[in-house]
Amino acid sequence: MTEPVVVVGGGIAGLAAAWQLKRDGMPVHLYELDERVGGKVRSSEFAGQVVDEAADAFLARVPHGIELATELGLADQLISPSARKAQVWTENGLMGLPEPHVLGIPLERASAEALLGVEAADALEADLARTEPDPVRDDDTIGSLVRRRLGDRIHEALVDPLIGAINAGDTDELALSASSPQILAAANAGPSLIGSLRRMKAGSDADAPVFHSFVGGMRVLVDALEASLEGNITTGVGVDALDRLPDGALRITLSNGEVIAAPAVVLACPAPAAAALTTQWSDASTDLDAIPLVSVTLVALAYPTGTVDVPSELSGFVVPRTADLRITACSYAMQKWPHLGGDIDLLRVSVGHGRDQETPALPDDQLIAVILADLEAAIGITAEPTDVRISRWEQGFPQYVVGHTERLGHIEGQLNPDGVFIAGMGYRGIGIPACIDQGRSAGVDAILHVLEHRG
Repeated sequence: MTEPVVVVGGGIAGLAAAWQLKRDGMPVHLYELDERVGGKVRSSEFAGQVVDEAADAFLARVPHGIELATELGLADQLISPSARKAQVWTENGLMGLPEPHVLGIPLERASAEALLGVEAADALEADLARTEPDPVRDDDTIGSLVRRRLGDRIHEALVDPLIGAINAGDTDELALSASSPQILAAANAGPSLIGSLRRMKAGSDADAPVFHSFVGGMRVLVDALEASLEGNITTGVGVDALDRLPDGALRITLSNGEVIAAPAVVLACPAPAAAALTTQWSDASTDLDAIPLVSVTLVALAYPTGTVDVPSELSGFVVPRTADLRITACSYAMQKWPHLGGDIDLLRVSVGHGRDQETPALPDDQLIAVILADLEAAIGITAEPTDVRISRWEQGFPQYVVGHTERLGHIEGQLNPDGVFIAGMGYRGIGIPACIDQGRSAGVDAILHVLEHRG
């Protein structure tokens, strides 16, 4: 009998890899150093509710999350936000994001002018009138492309806070090719970025859900995967070493001292951990260790119901990096997800990004003071919260800087021929659907490697 393929790491990518391997009939075993699986997909009790500590939803337009939920029998449990409008902090306070928009990029002159003035509106019109191609460059960041096409104002006031909040990054540093496939596709589709985005928008259903989640939080997906992999998971045991033997076999040394063999390994752990395990493949290890990481802290705050006085259609707001506030985003969770309402108003506030690593590292009392001051400035709350939960994700968000895609090619070019595959948010997308896709793809690649080398 074939020895099990080993999956290192029990985050959503590792669980998806193990699910794919088991589903396709390949023996598999997953090792997770923590006592629980799920990684950054974590939902826990807070103020009498189950509230996510990191991502609270996944994109609906990317199919991998919905497909996995359906395969696990969870399709009928999917919910979507009821509040779908968001605001952005400006020098004049909070204002609505331009409608329509794509990732903060306004698609109509009137909405751009109302929010940002004539100069931004003229930049939009100039882009629409463009007839000469402006090819995407190999070293383009999100910022360099948007600034070149639409000017600094649209980028700094809208695109950077929105995409930066998703990636916890500085969009002037994030590679366009690796960090924003939607803008990349639009930029490559014709001379006008706005024209391409308009065509994309016209082809989508405006009433379709943008995000999905579960009443029990994103942990519902993790719990279903864990249940489906009963007997294939060991928690509280990590992997200390990975070696390729002269005969091509892979030897794994576990943290409990046990040594096992595997025909293939999926490294679904953070890039630094993967780097430590791949020192025998020195170039890959060096490249893995070079992937930049930033820290983010997410704070949940509970207030008596009625304390947060904002229009019911709003889901929250984002903050430009150039603003005088230090928070990066605030979600009105009780309006976004009505099951989290009831007798509390619930906020989820994020701090930390590529240009600010001081705020997420503040001691608890100083951090809360900063957040409360910003909330008072933004939405006028002066009351003290009745409950607070701080979730710190130190070095938890990888940054896809220029050269990231090429770096991945070098890593996989060295590891994959020896049956070692990588998956996770450090590589090809930080969102839950992207991590699911990476995990499942790594599982398929591991199966193909085993079949090719069997016998």
